[in-house]
Amino acid sequence: MKFNKLSLDIFKRTIFTRKKREKDYLKKGFEEQKKVFNIVESSKDIIYCYESSPSSKFRYLSPSINTLLGQGVLEEAYNDPFSPFERIHPDDFEILNEKIYVGIDYTKPVIQRWRNIEGNYLWFEEYATPIYEKEQLVAVQGIIRNIDERVRFIQDIEYQMSH
Repeated sequence: MKFNKLSLDIFKRTIFTRKKREKDYLKKGFEEQKKVFNIVESSKDIIYCYESSPSSKFRYLSPSINTLLGQGVLEEAYNDPFSPFERIHPDDFEILNEKIYVGIDYTKPVIQRWRNIEGNYLWFEEYATPIYEKEQLVAVQGIIRNIDERVRFIQDIEYQMSH
């Protein structure tokens, strides 16, 4: 097959245009990912992804955990993936264990108490989503919101109503 100068120029422009579009698409995709990452990183809620199989570890944990539970909790969680089991209120331990390793009804919020670095327990509401591979629970991701003020307000009102 023989190419003349015009067809060769068209071919080169087509390749150049395609490469430019691919580069622009990748750049735009990276910028979109960066925006989403910035939203997640600046959230006041705790956003996480916890891998339970083949080994236990955090794939991601937002820095807001330091704001809610105290400085150093983020690093502690990455260094010791079992630290959440030490921070959870004893009455809520089984909920955490089932959520991560067995499975629960993930359509409902999970109410639980977590210990901050001062040793006080705070109330949180969590919406968790399981991650399955080959029908086996391998990770859980979710959003945890501080509801401590709301719970304490309700408890106070209930106390006042009964006294």
